[in-house]
Formats: sequence, structure tokens, C-alpha cells
Amino acid sequence: MVIAVAVMMRISSVLLVISVMLIPLAGYLNKQISNILKKKSDVIFKCKENMNYNIRQILDGFYSIKAYGLEERFTAILARDTEKLKRLEKEKDKLDAIQGRLAIALRYMPQLIVPLQINREKIQQLTADLDKNI
Repeated sequence: MVIAVAVMMRISSVLLVISVMLIPLAGYLNKQISNILKKKSDVIFKCKENMNYNIRQILDGFYSIKAYGLEERFTAILARDTEKLKRLEKEKDKLDAIQGRLAIALRYMPQLIVPLQINREKIQQLTADLDKNI
């Protein structure tokens, strides 16, 4: 581990900081966002399940609802559930977009920084030093 860090420090200090600090931090953030997304998905699933149950109950008792004039009450219940579901799905979509951007950044970060930081002289010097040590 120490040798690997020393070699990476010799190649590029920026690359060392990215690979030792930023990539694990981004992985941790990705994990936390994934946990939040799972919880939100569970809440959305339960909300849809509740909405389906309400619709089934309304359809089963349609004639009773009509007879007692309770259409407005059940319309309000369905409207409330629909708005809650829309809000939850919008929040989940925002977090999903953040997670996607983070994954893209993780995938391409080393590819963007390595060519900028490493020059051929350092690599040739490093390989020469490694050949001497072997």
C-alpha cells in the first residue's frame, strides 16, 4: 500500500488525491443516495398500493356512494393521493438524476485528469527507477 501511494505520488499528486480521497467520498455519497432512493421507492410503492385499494373500494361501493351523495369526498381523497404521489415521484426523480450525474463523474474523472497531469518524462523516469530496483 505504501509503495503504491509512493508511486502514485511520484506520478501525480493530483491523481493521488483523486484516487485516495475523492473517489471513495463519491462512492460513499452514491451509497447514501441509493439508500434514500430505496426508501422513497418503498414509500411510493405503498402510496400506489393505498391508492389502488381506495379505487377498488370506491368501485365496489359505487352505488352506495352515489346514493348517499359522497362523490365529492371520494374525489377529494383521490385528488389528495394523486398529488402526494406526484410530489414523491418528483423528489425521487431529482435524487435519481443526482445519482446518475455522480456515477458519470466517477466513471470519467480519472480519464479526464490523468492525461492532464502525467507527462511522459515522469513515466520514463519512473520506469527507469523501477528497472534499477528490480
